[in-house]
Amino acid sequence: MIKWLLIALVMTLMVVFIFGLPPNFGLVGFSLKNLVLYVAGISLVVRNVVDRRGFIDLGGIQAAFALLVGYGIITYLVRSFLLPFPHYDPLQSGITLKTNLVEHVMFFLVFFYGARNADDAWQVLRSLLVVVVVANVVTLIDTSGVASIGVVEIGEDGRAQGAIGEQNQYAAFLALFNPALVAMARMSTGWRRNVWWGWVLLSATDLLLTVSRGGFVATIMSTALGLYLFRHYLPRLRVGPIIGVVAVLLLVVALIASTQYGELLYERVLRQSFSGNSFDASSGRTETWMRIFQDMASQPITFITGFGWDVYTYLGRPYISHNHYLGEWFELGLIGMGSYIFIFVRSVRFALQAVAVAEERWRPQLIAFGFGIMGLAIAIFFVNLFQAWAYVWAYVGLALRIAIEAINKRQPAPGPADAAPAAALLPRRDAYGWSK
Repeated sequence: MIKWLLIALVMTLMVVFIFGLPPNFGLVGFSLKNLVLYVAGISLVVRNVVDRRGFIDLGGIQAAFALLVGYGIITYLVRSFLLPFPHYDPLQSGITLKTNLVEHVMFFLVFFYGARNADDAWQVLRSLLVVVVVANVVTLIDTSGVASIGVVEIGEDGRAQGAIGEQNQYAAFLALFNPALVAMARMSTGWRRNVWWGWVLLSATDLLLTVSRGGFVATIMSTALGLYLFRHYLPRLRVGPIIGVVAVLLLVVALIASTQYGELLYERVLRQSFSGNSFDASSGRTETWMRIFQDMASQPITFITGFGWDVYTYLGRPYISHNHYLGEWFELGLIGMGSYIFIFVRSVRFALQAVAVAEERWRPQLIAFGFGIMGLAIAIFFVNLFQAWAYVWAYVGLALRIAIEAINKRQPAPGPADAAPAAALLPRRDAYGWSK
């Protein structure tokens, strides 16, 4: 029951976010997405009470989420009633707290605990990746001029906005999910493999069309880190041919994009990045960051405590922080920034632990999760996410469910020095038609 509610929630996300159709029931901050999320959450609680299922230890991730939400609520109450900030709107900031913090944690918990086992998580994860593909297709259709769906636009600077947010947010989204698409191509056989490689090509095209230097840096750095951290397990997945295929796809994408975006790519990636002017090189981010540090320095205690939930909104400035960690540090202090860093680091550690003991069929996606979460963690150093967080925490919940199941079963994989028989390298079909 809950597994199908999770799949329904994934499909609802597609309708709400990709096609820009947020059905509203006339209640403040309540929509179809909320309805499905809350129904899934209530069903999960009822199921766990009836089955007397305990909570799985996630190495402190639950505690980090609880600390983040709890401190957010405390600072919200302080700014609303004890130490009011000028023009602070308790109602609007309360809605923002529910939407941008509490519901994000709910997405993680519902998807992690809603999947009873790795097989359930895998079925929902495949649905989530289909949504990613649909988002990429919608983006390419709109930006290419083939049709106008109405949810994607070309920005004033000529860069393509994605179906999951503006250019930099969409690039961060792709940095997270592109490794999973590559893993799907690796795991598939026959015509499915060619189809998934086609989706990888399309997603790489969309990433290039965003002309997001943060997205490019995140992809390159996370790939380098991932190759190092997972180096003992990548040879078993025949990473050489995969890198070759990806390199060819990127070359094709670059050649295609250069016909229309060549000048823009040169302007942003080369000229601005190496201009020698920090303002131009960072697209004005350094000035924004400096003003944030100046505000915090004016009240040094805020380097520890932060100014409080949603305070940045009321500073009367036209720009967001352009750095997720700095934004959390400004509002929620060391607790806010540290909680996110801990969750990301711990997630990568779980992926590393799981891939060493997981069944062969789960390893490509566990490695892809490690690559992707590092890509996201790097990308949000240059951007604030909004819509994409629902997808992020759904994915993290599903991937960690697979990882925890693998760790609990503890089926050690052959070490990198062990010679695997040739037959072991051939793809084997599982019950769902995917190669193991």
